[in-house]
Order: sequence, then C-alpha cells, then structure tokens
Amino acid sequence: QKRISKKNQGLRVTYGKEHLTDTIVGFWARIWFTDEAHFQSKQLMEEPEYELRMPGQERGINESKATSLDVTVHVAGGINYNHKGKLMFYKDPVEPSEKQRAPSKPKRLKYELDNAFAERCKVYNDWKAKQDATPKGNCMSHIFYADKILPQHIKAIQELEAKHKVKYWLQEDGDPSHGIKSPNSPPALLKREADLLLLVHPPESPDLNPIEACWNIM
Repeated sequence: QKRISKKNQGLRVTYGKEHLTDTIVGFWARIWFTDEAHFQSKQLMEEPEYELRMPGQERGINESKATSLDVTVHVAGGINYNHKGKLMFYKDPVEPSEKQRAPSKPKRLKYELDNAFAERCKVYNDWKAKQDATPKGNCMSHIFYADKILPQHIKAIQELEAKHKVKYWLQEDGDPSHGIKSPNSPPALLKREADLLLLVHPPESPDLNPIEACWNIM
C-alpha cells in the first residue's frame, strides 16, 4: 500500500481539526459525497465474491471461470447520509479487438492539393476532439465530466435542497477532471454557475469518503 506523503498527512490532520466538532445532523448529513470507480473484468474474475455474467444470463447457472472478456467498466455515483444517487456508467466497455489504431497527425505531401490536405486535417482534428472528450483509462477529461457527470450531481443536490430547505455541499476528490485546480475549466465554471458549496477533500484520503464502502460492496 502506498504511503501517504508528509504534506498530505498534514492536510488530513488539518481537515480533521476543521471538522472536529461537526455533527452528522448539523453538517455531514448535508454533504453529497461523489466518486468514480473502475471494475476490470479480468481482475474480478479471480475474486470469489464476484460472478461474471453476460447480459441476459440468470443466476444459478454453471459458469466457467475461464473467459476472454477483457473490459473495464467506469461508473460514477453520489450519496449522502439519507440518500443515494443513480449510478452513471460513463463509458461503454470496448473489447480490445474493437479498439482502433490512432491516426497519425497529417503531414503535407509533396504534390498534395490544398483542399486534399485540409480534408485530411479536418478528419484528424475531428477524431482528436472526440478523443479529448472521451475518458482515457481510469480518468476523464474536464469536458466529459462537465457535460456528462457533474450535471447529475448538481441535479441531485438541488433536489435535496428543495426538499429539505437547506444548502448542501459537494464533495469531490482531487482527480484532475474535476477542475479543482483550474478555476476557468468547464467543471469549475459550472460549479460557480450552480452556486455550489464545495467541501475541500484532502488528497490520498479515500478512507474519508463513505462512498468508498459502497464500491467495496459492489
């Protein structure tokens, strides 16, 4: 297990002192805890508590542990003390055989016409823009988070505020896609527009986020 850096140890202590007297009713029940998790089929295949099934299969069938399924399912969610949000599957699994080779950046050919070169550049730029907005590995871009995930968290918080007539806080970890360190990023702008209260979460501290227990159960 990775050792927490001294700097982040200090931030955890500061976080604890700041919230030492906060109660569940007075504060923690008004936090919307969020996170993303990533489930890899080949890793789960070796875990006895997991049962891998294809869509439409029922429980209780005889299955073989041997499978060529090699996909990673990305899911985001949010919870608070009295409410759970919807799971958001933000990237469809893609079989390795379906993955396409990335095109090379166009270079001007010696006898290539201007319109032909411009067309090749357009194809490449369109492809690149699509990749920038698509999650890569276990992360996602600012644009993808602001467009697909964050609006769902904002909606959940607004519904809770309307129901209970109090302000709620949004908690996020330090993933770069959340735009915490980029004040003019799409997520940061959207959070300001929604007038959200933000709970600063110390780095390297998944143990301080109760949604982690939900991922462990899943």
